[in-house]
Amino acid sequence: MIYVVLKNDVDVKEAGINKEVLKTAMQKSIKTKLNPLFGISDVVITESLPRTASNKVMRRVLRDEYVAAS
Repeated sequence: MIYVVLKNDVDVKEAGINKEVLKTAMQKSIKTKLNPLFGISDVVITESLPRTASNKVMRRVLRDEYVAAS
């Protein structure tokens, strides 16, 4: 799963961003640059990532929000 944060509060519909096209482009880049065994199951577009006081991404919160939205 990949979380995408858009720059400068860009609206997804105004920018014409298609999640499937974005997923395909990212998958191709991951396969060529990292490892062909890595796969993307879903793309989630969000305004910001939740962070701790030490600026680490709170993956548990992201996971809980994803499960709640599904």
